[in-house]
Amino acid sequence: MRDRIMQKAFEKMNTHGVRFTMADLAHELAVSKTTLYQYFESKDVLIAAISDAIMEDLRQQDAAIIGDSGLSFLEKLEALLTAYPTLFGPVNDRLIDDFKRFLPQEWAKMELYKQEKWQEIEKLIQENTGFELPSINLAIMQLIYSVVMDGLIDYQFLVQHNITTHDAMRVFAELFTFGLTGKNNHGEK
Repeated sequence: MRDRIMQKAFEKMNTHGVRFTMADLAHELAVSKTTLYQYFESKDVLIAAISDAIMEDLRQQDAAIIGDSGLSFLEKLEALLTAYPTLFGPVNDRLIDDFKRFLPQEWAKMELYKQEKWQEIEKLIQENTGFELPSINLAIMQLIYSVVMDGLIDYQFLVQHNITTHDAMRVFAELFTFGLTGKNNHGEK
């Protein structure tokens, strides 16, 4: 039941934002609010559980990418840069904006994940043995990564340019890897 509640709450947030009510959620699940509160003491606790599950999904994806000996350096880098939540289904770009605007504690978790992700990318670059890289300033690369990632989750930017967060991340990944290597992800100059 806990997973079912989280899935339905995610679906509600994905379509209506974070301003859903527990009463609406209970109605859609055909359960009482009391049942919801047996699993989650408040809407905030429910949203935190969903956020934590999404962050764990992303961390597991990252670990699988790093540990996959069948992937080349460039494939790992691109996969890390384009990893996207899969646990509950696609994430609406507006939901990401809602987290940023209305849920500062949950947004802080996402910011922490972004920092952890950079550490994985930096470690991958530093430990790279199979691909000759030019001399790069990792502090500048980190700044570029951070600023661009922030821009790619700006809902107004995405709407204005008619692009999804996931598609924008794929474009960034190709630009980032090309900037590091002088080659696209297919090894072409």
